[in-house]
Amino acid sequence: MPKVSIIMPAYNSMPYIKESYESVMAQTYQDFELIITDDGSTDNFSEWSETIDDERVTVLRQQNAGASAARNKGIQIASGAYLAFIDADDIWYPTKLEKQVTLLDNNEEVGLVYTHVLSIDENGASRDKEYKYYQEGWVWRELLKENFLVCGSTPVIRAECFEKVGLFDTELKNCNDRDMWIRIARHYQFAVVPEVLVEYRQYDTSLSMQYATREISINRFLTKASKDAPEELHGRELDRIMRDAFSQSYNVMAWKPLQSERMSWKDAWQYYVKSIRKNPSYAFSKDSIRLAASLALIGIAGRDRYNAFRNSVRKTLKP
Repeated sequence: MPKVSIIMPAYNSMPYIKESYESVMAQTYQDFELIITDDGSTDNFSEWSETIDDERVTVLRQQNAGASAARNKGIQIASGAYLAFIDADDIWYPTKLEKQVTLLDNNEEVGLVYTHVLSIDENGASRDKEYKYYQEGWVWRELLKENFLVCGSTPVIRAECFEKVGLFDTELKNCNDRDMWIRIARHYQFAVVPEVLVEYRQYDTSLSMQYATREISINRFLTKASKDAPEELHGRELDRIMRDAFSQSYNVMAWKPLQSERMSWKDAWQYYVKSIRKNPSYAFSKDSIRLAASLALIGIAGRDRYNAFRNSVRKTLKP
């Protein structure tokens, strides 16, 4: 049996899947199987998949049910001691698996290993943004505040974790990755390979139609997390932690419309207000003050001047 089972959900991903597939096959660590689940694609995925000539690759098919269902289908037939996930538009660097497997092999208490991430656009160009986090050990609280794994293509996880916590929640349209990671963090320690080993493709598309779904998912995710909180957290302490988590989540949601080409000041303001209503003291946090300052600058100077100012600051701070 292979040491690692790699699971790749795919839905109408032909512009990118070849590059993602090649990045898997180019790994320096080769003791793996690759399970690709076609989630009801309507492009020419079927024709492309038939050209794959590698006994380590299994292609599954299902009616369109979403990435979580596609991952679950792969998990159910996976035979590896470790499971890894890669979205069909992301890219792994050659040593990714090797370094994560080595860390898991040498640390029995660790259930999940993640890496640093580089953001790229739909054309594969760098967005000049690297996500570098260093949280390790028991990270349940940190994950409640922020999804520091960033994307679903970074972790390698012991298969026993899924036996303990179950499959991905298919009812969540957003936060499904984070929901899984925090369920694992409830029982296992995390570790990080502090290198950029994943390129995460992010698209600049309108998010306005997704706000309601995103908010529903965040509320469901946080409610689930509070019910499964570590035993040492209870009463007022857990209430305070959850208020902070809700405020932080609304703060993150407020930034989304500001980062879109169709920048919506009104949508961002509404989520800023919700973050404060959840926990008034959050208004004095660094993240909240930064958001309030950005909203004020946009309201006074307009989007173009705000973007020019932001880009100028980034160039000044860039080493």
